[in-house]
Amino acid sequence: MVQLVSRLYCCGDYAALCATLFQQLRTLVPFDLGVCFRTRREGGRALLSDPVSSRPEQALSWFLEGDYPRWAEFIMAPHSSIFQQSDLVSPGLWESSRVYQEIWAPQNIYWGLFLAAVRQDEPQALLGFFRSREGGDFDKRDTYVLEVLREPLENCLHRLDGRADRRAQDLRLRASGLGLTPREAEVAALVGAGMDTGPICDTLHIAPSTLNKHLANIFAKLRVNSRAQLRTRLTLPAAPGGAHGQ
Repeated sequence: MVQLVSRLYCCGDYAALCATLFQQLRTLVPFDLGVCFRTRREGGRALLSDPVSSRPEQALSWFLEGDYPRWAEFIMAPHSSIFQQSDLVSPGLWESSRVYQEIWAPQNIYWGLFLAAVRQDEPQALLGFFRSREGGDFDKRDTYVLEVLREPLENCLHRLDGRADRRAQDLRLRASGLGLTPREAEVAALVGAGMDTGPICDTLHIAPSTLNKHLANIFAKLRVNSRAQLRTRLTLPAAPGGAHGQ
């Protein structure tokens, strides 16, 4: 456990944190599938984003699409929570539910153990670990392991979020110094941070067509032809005389 916590504190980003946790935790809490989502509140709703799976080849859209329960009461809570699927609904009712039949059963998972990380009333992430019916339910020892990891995970997520915020601010400042409008600078910073179309649109509450218009203007002003070139441009100092200086 001490080794696992030490390795978590050495992780440099969210994806590395998830991968390390999945790899190391399996020896303490056996599971068939592990998932992690960033969590946030928006308009009184609990939202999931940035899914990471212990099976890199497996898409997690089945957790994010459709009108399904999403553990909202735990994400909206003012503190972290650890809970099992069997705490929420009895097996008989669970098997007849829409979420089990449409999401869980096709993935051959039945039992779930969750950690909703919330720090100072701010949601951070939702971790889920799953087993098949044959694997048996998670027990008190499994729950205890997550309880021991709860505070280190909260601290790691907070540290990584702070680092991401500082990098985003730096990218926005760089973009603003290249002759872009405030909105274009926001778009450029998100592209520079490696975000794809969907997450950018969700963050800025704009349509893909609007994003494409902003990108066209940015490309023209900075004389680049792709998002990759834009990312490179954001790492260079502004040319003398502004964005178009030679």
